[in-house]
Amino acid sequence: MIAVLGVVAGGLGWAWQDAPNPIATPSPTSSPSPTPTPVPTPTHTPEPSAVESTPPARVSSGPASVTADEPYWYIRTETEGHPPPYYEEWTALDQPGMSWVGGTVESLYGLRSVREEVAELTDPLGNVAITDLPHDAQGLEDLILQGTPSGDDASGTDVMMRSVDILRLGGAAPADLRQAALDLLLASPYIVTEPGSDGVGRPGLVLTQIDVELPGSYVVDPDRLLVLQFTSSLDDTAHRFFGEAVVAPPIAPPAFGPAYAD
Repeated sequence: MIAVLGVVAGGLGWAWQDAPNPIATPSPTSSPSPTPTPVPTPTHTPEPSAVESTPPARVSSGPASVTADEPYWYIRTETEGHPPPYYEEWTALDQPGMSWVGGTVESLYGLRSVREEVAELTDPLGNVAITDLPHDAQGLEDLILQGTPSGDDASGTDVMMRSVDILRLGGAAPADLRQAALDLLLASPYIVTEPGSDGVGRPGLVLTQIDVELPGSYVVDPDRLLVLQFTSSLDDTAHRFFGEAVVAPPIAPPAFGPAYAD
């Protein structure tokens, strides 16, 4: 999710079951104890979507990826018809990440590294010892199928859904891995593809799920290998993703899971 967004039966949700809903603001039933220390002002202040509808210039050419100097990938999720606060996440290939809603420490959640998240996404049952990330579509498909229970009739939809999850990891995941995920999606019998754009005019490929329980559609930038928008078939609500490379999260990421338990 990393993130924590993933696809579960074709819908919007985080790939691991114990992560919070990335769209709804967490509502703890009790105040954290002890009282958390004040959170420093974030080093990254997102601009309104009208400004960010054009990708940052430094990552606008070719696959969007982090660099050694900017090891984290930042994603802000905006939901159509819902004003701020927005869901935000910071992820890195081999470092822990974090998410929160509108900078509120009560919603702070620790994320796995991207490498750990790929292992979880492709092999949730722990059937395969992953020594390296796949570099092509065949290797990624083989890994996903090895992690699928033997004889599972849903293996084809598993490949489709987990490929979306991997593409949704953004620039913290290696470009060749995201290209492999996109190649699997374009070849999937559960995907219909056509050119289009997201709700703020960013061009891309529209990937519409078919023959699944809860179909949805995605707008993907095939050059930068990023998911720009997801629209759920449940309510036709669009969720848009704005990502860029950053130096680090605004605070030190906590351990995986909610930072403050109820």
